[in-house]
Amino acid sequence: MSMIQEKIEKAFERYHHIRSLFFFDPEGVYKSEVDALEPNGYRVHEVGECFFTAKTMLARDWRGFSS
Repeated sequence: MSMIQEKIEKAFERYHHIRSLFFFDPEGVYKSEVDALEPNGYRVHEVGECFFTAKTMLARDWRGFSS
């Protein structure tokens, strides 16, 4: 398991009430590791520069998301 995946899973275990976890990597240092994630009960979505699109997806499209 990668360091990123381990940290994501620990965050969701530790903070049961969170529904979204944002990871910022503007330089793309962790891109290959993020691309290789094997989501278990969560989605990975690369936002890029489209912050409004991400906000819309969170508010509307993913509102009732469950693994």
